[in-house]
Amino acid sequence: MTIALALSLLKPIILTASVYGPGVDRHYGQRVAYKSRLIAHSPAMGCAANKFRLGRWLRVTYKGKTVRVFNDDRTAKRYSDRIDLRIAAWRALAGPKRPGLLRGVVVEYDQ
Repeated sequence: MTIALALSLLKPIILTASVYGPGVDRHYGQRVAYKSRLIAHSPAMGCAANKFRLGRWLRVTYKGKTVRVFNDDRTAKRYSDRIDLRIAAWRALAGPKRPGLLRGVVVEYDQ
């Protein structure tokens, strides 16, 4: 079985989305888990998620809006039911809404 086929068999997961980045939290500027890059040098449409493998592209959907993000970091273990989105991804999904939590976000692997 190919990796693409195996990934397509996985069902989407419903999570809560939060946001991180400059001016939002204290972790901005630190290294991410995937290849030890600095957050500032990671893809703008990045995320941190424990439920998915590092180094994979994910499709995140909220109220009909979808963004493609690169999973290059992990969340704190107590937030394993969340996906942390970088500001660019957050704004693409939430629009002008102030940073906070988005409940009912659908996350799945992107081929």
